[in-house]
Amino acid sequence: MSITHAVASAISLFSGLLQRWAEATEGTALVTDEKANLCAISKEPEEYPAYVTEILTSHQQAEIDAISRQLKYEIYIQKHDTELVHKMISVLAAIQEKSKTALAAAAASITKLTMAVASGSLLRGRILEFLELLAETRQKSGAASGCLSQNVGSLINGKANLGDCGQQTTPTSTLGKKKPTKIAAAAFTDLTSGTAGNTKVADGTAKCGLFTTDNTNVVLNSARYADSATYLGGYIKLATNGPGNSTVALNALSTSSIGTPPDFTSAWRDITAASTDPAAEKAAYTPIQAAEVRASAAAKAAYKFAVLKDNRKYKKSVDDAIIEPLIAKDYPDSPEFENTWWKPVNTNSVSKLAYGEDSEEKEELTDSTDIDKLRKALSYYMALRIAEVSAKTKDLSDKLKTAQETTKVITKTVQELCSEKADADTYRQDKNCKYDENIKEGPKCVLSEEGKQAAEKAAIGANTNTTGRNSFVINKAPLFLALLHI
Repeated sequence: MSITHAVASAISLFSGLLQRWAEATEGTALVTDEKANLCAISKEPEEYPAYVTEILTSHQQAEIDAISRQLKYEIYIQKHDTELVHKMISVLAAIQEKSKTALAAAAASITKLTMAVASGSLLRGRILEFLELLAETRQKSGAASGCLSQNVGSLINGKANLGDCGQQTTPTSTLGKKKPTKIAAAAFTDLTSGTAGNTKVADGTAKCGLFTTDNTNVVLNSARYADSATYLGGYIKLATNGPGNSTVALNALSTSSIGTPPDFTSAWRDITAASTDPAAEKAAYTPIQAAEVRASAAAKAAYKFAVLKDNRKYKKSVDDAIIEPLIAKDYPDSPEFENTWWKPVNTNSVSKLAYGEDSEEKEELTDSTDIDKLRKALSYYMALRIAEVSAKTKDLSDKLKTAQETTKVITKTVQELCSEKADADTYRQDKNCKYDENIKEGPKCVLSEEGKQAAEKAAIGANTNTTGRNSFVINKAPLFLALLHI
């Protein structure tokens, strides 16, 4: 080996030692790529509460629209009694069958969504706190030394220069936000490997004691860091007894989450669970369609009761053949379906008395979704309907009683009828009677031969029915029949 070569080798070795000695006393700043990845992840939980609020609000509004529509139908049905209203009951039955309340499912969805917001917010807080700590750990004057890289040649000088990393929670009234994409079904899409690039301020310039663990020029002065020290709950792992750090790959948590940082794992798990929930998308009420009415078992049963006036239990094997053709005729697919079955309901006017106001003015229900007011109106018209029915029933009862008092059926035996004859001339007018002068006291009327035969027939008929007596009726039949049709 030549002297020149030997000298060169010695210089190279000495240079390596110098580098290692320098690394043993000074730490690098966190690389720019890692800062960018963490900021991107922190920004999504910043907007997530607004997204969740819009989703939950849309489901609430859909439920309000469904309930208000049902209440309007019920109010209209209570106020009116026509053939159209009787058929409208089937539409209401189909709506109620379709719009089943999903309170239990909603409670489970709310639990998932709020847990996702909580976990995401916790992770966001930890990331922000860590990045702000690094940004604030800097040289008093200038930006030569510090812990968070801006690029290869400069550092981020204070948290005010950190950039947008999700520092301000988006107001929950903000619309149009999207669900997270950086935190996806597989995991954190950008946290793909143990290193995130090499765009950083090197150790000799940065002199960041937070990222070296030996016993020289570190934050513990001359004390060495404990082995396996980490930041961000285990995401950033510090080297042992020296400078440098590495990160845990978090892009495949769906495959395995063993040994991964818990805050990252919880945020991913909870946000993923919420994102795949049926309630994770916006909802809107969809009005009932004619085909849904025709297919509804509840609508068919209601049609039998309300339209055909048949209160026997609906039997599919028997009634489908009767009801389905009628329903197909009454509820065809037509652009006029809403105008026929919804418009009169929605434009129905109700008295302000129904809301407890001291006014008999009318108020149209169009576009009203005030559930409390609609419930009051329904209760009011239900009570009013009962009062009207009760009044009609009482009036019918009174008229029937009067009719019964004036429609008197006087039933007497043939002998009794003859005995009431006043004189011989009256007797002779009734073929069932004859005058007997030999009778000294009481009526002088006895049964004639025809009268005896009539009495025998009446006696025989009495064994089989109650018409075995001759009857004189004060005829009030027209009045009675009129009462039956009230």
